[in-house]
Amino acid sequence: PCDFFLFPKLKLSLRGRYFESLEVINQNSLNELKATPGISVLQAMGIILRTNRTVFLKAV
Repeated sequence: PCDFFLFPKLKLSLRGRYFESLEVINQNSLNELKATPGISVLQAMGIILRTNRTVFLKAV
């Protein structure tokens, strides 16, 4: 699905690392997402919005 646009980039940056706890994983994931260029996030959100609009229009 198109709303998973950012996950491959996140997985790539966290791959091969071991974390002590869930909190550490969450913090590292958040840091990686914050380091993601804003344009990538905007592109992902645009894809989600277009998909939702298409689904809504087909349902009406």
